[in-house]
Amino acid sequence: MKSDQACLLDRIKVKIKLNSVPKIDDSILGTFCFGSILDVWFFPIYFPIMNSLISTIKSCRICEAYLPLGPRPVFVADSAAKILIVGQAPGTKVHASGIPWDDQSGKELRRWLGVDKEDFYNPKLFAIVPMGFCYPGKGKGGDLPPRPECAPLWHHQLLSQMPQIRLTLLIGSYSLDYYLGKSKKKNLTETITAFEEYLPAYFPWFIPPRGIKYGKRKTLGLSKWWYRV
Repeated sequence: MKSDQACLLDRIKVKIKLNSVPKIDDSILGTFCFGSILDVWFFPIYFPIMNSLISTIKSCRICEAYLPLGPRPVFVADSAAKILIVGQAPGTKVHASGIPWDDQSGKELRRWLGVDKEDFYNPKLFAIVPMGFCYPGKGKGGDLPPRPECAPLWHHQLLSQMPQIRLTLLIGSYSLDYYLGKSKKKNLTETITAFEEYLPAYFPWFIPPRGIKYGKRKTLGLSKWWYRV
C-alpha cells in the first residue's frame, strides 16, 4: 500500500495535470490515490460523462405510461464509488422522498451491513442502482416487479462509468437473475448460502423486510470486504 506521502505526491501531480481540464471539481481529488500517474490522463473522462448520464436517467420517461405515480428515478451513482448495491425498485416512501432505501428496509440493510447513514449515503463509498429506477405500482401480492426496461438500458452505461467498483451487493431475486444468470442456484436461499462462490465480485442477499424488525438477526459480516474495497 502506498504511503501517505506518496499518495499526497500523486494528488499534487493530479492537480497539475487537471489544470487544463474544464469543469472538474478539485474537491474530488483528495479522495483518490492513483497507482500510476498515467491513469490521470484517463480517469477525469469519467466525471463529465457520468454527470451527463445521471441527468439523462433522471429525465427518463420511457415507461411513464406504466407508472401509477409517474416517473421519478431514484438512484445514486458516482465514478469514485467502491461498492455497488443493486436492489429491486423504490417503494412509495422512497418515491416520495427521492432517497434510496429511505424506509424500514433501508434501516435493516444498514444494520446488516454494519454502516451508518453517513457512510451509506456517501456516493464515494456506495453506489445504489436498483433493477427498476421508479416505483412500479401495486399488485395483488405487494409491489409490482421492477420495470424490465431499466436494467438493460442503464446498468451497463452506469457501470462503465464506475471503474472503482470492487464489490456488488445483489439484493433480491431480480438482481440475482440479471447478474448471476445460470450460475445462481435453484432458489434464493441456496444462492445466498453459497455466497462465497460469487465473491469477490458479487455478494447475493435477500430483500430486507419493510415494516418488520428482526432484532436478533446478525449483520452480513462483510467488514473484511469493506477494508479490501
